[in-house]
Amino acid sequence: MADFSSSLYSPTDSALAKIPNDISAAINQIIVGKEYPCVPAMRSILSGSYLVGVYRDFGTGRQADRLYQDLMYFREKQKSMQSLYYSFWAIFDDRECSFPDFETRLWNELSQLASRPENSAAWDKNFSDDPQQENFCISLGGEAFFVVGMHPDSPRLARRFPFPTLIFNLYDQFEELSRRGQYEAIVKTNRERELSYQGSLNPMVEKYGDKWESIQFSGKENLPEWKCPFHRTEWKHIAPQTGTAFELKTGQSLTVTDPTGRQVADLFCFGANDKMERLSAGRSIDYADSIYLTTGQFLYSNRSRPMLKITKDTCGHHDLLMTPCSLKMFQLEDDNEIYHPSCDENLAKAFAAYDIRADEIGTTFNIFMIVNVDEKGGLKINPPLSKAGDQITLEAQMDLIVGLTACAHEPTNGGRCKSISYSIG
Repeated sequence: MADFSSSLYSPTDSALAKIPNDISAAINQIIVGKEYPCVPAMRSILSGSYLVGVYRDFGTGRQADRLYQDLMYFREKQKSMQSLYYSFWAIFDDRECSFPDFETRLWNELSQLASRPENSAAWDKNFSDDPQQENFCISLGGEAFFVVGMHPDSPRLARRFPFPTLIFNLYDQFEELSRRGQYEAIVKTNRERELSYQGSLNPMVEKYGDKWESIQFSGKENLPEWKCPFHRTEWKHIAPQTGTAFELKTGQSLTVTDPTGRQVADLFCFGANDKMERLSAGRSIDYADSIYLTTGQFLYSNRSRPMLKITKDTCGHHDLLMTPCSLKMFQLEDDNEIYHPSCDENLAKAFAAYDIRADEIGTTFNIFMIVNVDEKGGLKINPPLSKAGDQITLEAQMDLIVGLTACAHEPTNGGRCKSISYSIG
């Protein structure tokens, strides 16, 4: 498959109409002979009421940020069109995915989608957010989606497609069919057609129907004791120009993300068992032989012990040179005595709950911050390169007390201070 990783495709929108030939042919092949059992799918394809996105690395979540945004676009377009049959095809260029692996990858991908920091809206009130409940359904942007998994080797003929694919529909589309009195008739017709198409009914639909959605997503015949392998990361949010502090146990991971782009987060930490041990920017630079740290490198303490290991970094630009912004810094910059919130103050307030004094806070690890050094040693702070959704994950190498801010210095953040999100897992 060619590289179509940056576009959405629609057969009815002239600006998006260049659907890759192999995908277009595969979709249209479904309705050849008009024997396909799913009536809504037939109507969707025949009327061109669908949107296609092409992605990579199925099951890794590496493109979950883009897929999430595409699904939100689809949701808004469906609502404006009010089409009962408008569908979203997420097609993955991954021919190495075997059918036995398909369900695991499907739920990994859905877990990553639901774990996006942007997905902070309340769960769809009509469904449980507990994956072990039968009335669980995936909720994105506050609304439930029904998912149909397609795979080249699916045992169900109606679920076969040349590429691993997830087809999304808003659950409200089915509810609207029900409100119009059409849903039961469509289900009856679908089952009659499938019996003719396959020679047997889909046992998952036959057994569970509308009472257990998630067990049907992959197309695999699961046993009644099946447990949904869905896991959602809970995100906490730091408001602009504020901070927080929390404990991080050995082996736990802290993931910090920039929800909107171009926003710095200041991080400092102490040993939970001995607060005299604290983050040392100098030791960290010394042992890395670099002022720029990224995946695989460590943040060290003043006792030369690893405190945090960077295990994931989608941005790659952070700073260990600049101290946290302070009230005095703002007053010196502006030559006045006006109050301004600062990372120094926000960290001091947060650490006070752990009986840590402000004077004990040193140079921070400034996540997403860019400080350039010229040939004469001059320093220049440039706006962050972090994009919306960029993340860094740090694994605790000892029990820690961690302080984290959403940086309060406007120029450091491209002119406007924004929020920062984090999760612990």
